Amino acid sequence: MFSRTQGTIRHRSVKTFLGGILNFACEPIQSAWDDLLPLFSRHRTEIDFLPGQRFAPQRQRYETMEAVGAYKLFTARVAGRIVGYSGHFVMPHAFLPDTVWGVQDLIYMLPEYRGRPAARFLVWADLELQSIGVRVIMRTVNKRLDWSRILAKMGYVAEETGYMKVVGD
Repeated sequence: MFSRTQGTIRHRSVKTFLGGILNFACEPIQSAWDDLLPLFSRHRTEIDFLPGQRFAPQRQRYETMEAVGAYKLFTARVAGRIVGYSGHFVMPHAFLPDTVWGVQDLIYMLPEYRGRPAARFLVWADLELQSIGVRVIMRTVNKRLDWSRILAKMGYVAEETGYMKVVGD
């Protein structure tokens, strides 16, 4: 398993066009969870992901993955309030065991912090993932909230196309 002690997570602050200071950090799920819940709900509403399905984020599952070094949560805060997050599963690839991947689980920024502030946050998160040994970062975009142009400017390439199908009741 990927060592959770590899690398050092640093904090970063940048000024926003809204006049506030945007603080980036890697935070433990336990300490950020209550602040994240309102954004999780807003995120779900905005992208309308699997309407009709029960929405119940599983805190214990995230904490368990984090405890073994398999999950990293990056946050963006202004005046202590979370305005964005990026969560990643971090582990060696099953077929390429010498290559640690950071696979995006969740990403969201409040609309007023999208654009340049969001891009700065993504660049910072990528550098933090790299500092802990990640060599491949995989990000996804939702068709209802497509920010692929930002990813292309950051050097990402569209390597795969994902399709989803809901089966059963």
